[in-house]
Amino acid sequence: MSSSEKLRFHTHLAAEEAAHQLENLARGVRTGAIQIEADDQALDVECASNVRLSVDAKTNEDKRKSRITITLSWRLPEATPAPPHRKISARDDTSLPDVFSDNGASHAASTRREDAGRRALGSDA
Repeated sequence: MSSSEKLRFHTHLAAEEAAHQLENLARGVRTGAIQIEADDQALDVECASNVRLSVDAKTNEDKRKSRITITLSWRLPEATPAPPHRKISARDDTSLPDVFSDNGASHAASTRREDAGRRALGSDA
C-alpha cells in the first residue's frame, strides 16, 4: 500500500532570504534529508543520490516579469531485505591434519629436496 504526502506554499520575501532558503534546500539534497515546513505542517523528504533537475525560465519584458521554476525529482531505490545470517568459522585444530608437526615438516622438506635434486640431474625418476 502506498502513501503520499504533499506540502505546498507560496510566499514573498527578500531576494537574500530566498537565496538562503535555496541554500538550505541544496544542503538537504547533498545530505539526502530535506525538511519543508509551512505554518503548522512539516514534510520530511528523503533524497536519492541521483536526481533529475529541470529548469524552466521565462521573462516577459513588456510586463517586467520573470520566472524560474526549478524541479528536482528522483526515485528511491527499492529497500533490500537484510541478508540471511551467514557464518564462517575455523574448525577445531585437532580435527585438521597436522602438516606442521616435526614429522610432517621433515617429510615435506625432504620431498622438496628430492624433487630439486631430480630436476638438477635432469631425471624424472
